[in-house]
Amino acid sequence: MDAVRRAEPGGRDAETLHRGLPREGERLQGVGRFGRRLPTAGPAPFLVAVVVLGTAPTGPVVFDFQSSLAGTSADIDPDLLCTKSTDGGEAVVHCHPTESEGIDHVVVMSGGEPVTVDRDPPFDFDVREGQLTTVTGQKQFQVVLEDADGNTVRRYTRTLSMVPES
Repeated sequence: MDAVRRAEPGGRDAETLHRGLPREGERLQGVGRFGRRLPTAGPAPFLVAVVVLGTAPTGPVVFDFQSSLAGTSADIDPDLLCTKSTDGGEAVVHCHPTESEGIDHVVVMSGGEPVTVDRDPPFDFDVREGQLTTVTGQKQFQVVLEDADGNTVRRYTRTLSMVPES
């Protein structure tokens, strides 16, 4: 048994020699040659695939943006105009959207709670400073424009300090 386990002069024992394993620090010959070419061979098929799919795109690769936008209310994009005034020592914000087409009602929220709901065009509304909650140190409110199905068309967030004086 000692004869089998004895190390040969090169540093390998008989068991390691039998398994064909390399010495420490040695590389396998076949893997070394193939491994040196492998990193440069990887990008080539990828680039070929990009060129082929880019010039002749198949159905799953092509995005069709026109069909998803046809017939929806994606063109509704009014601005929200707001001014601030003072009434009895309290700030009052007056707002209205520039367009009312496609809007069924406007919900004004502050701190997650509804402050007012306006269902009549042109959807102009007033919000008093006392109705607003403080978020990150500033009085803040959200204006949500909704369509007839109750879907959000547009959402605006305003802080009282950023609304210009009238």
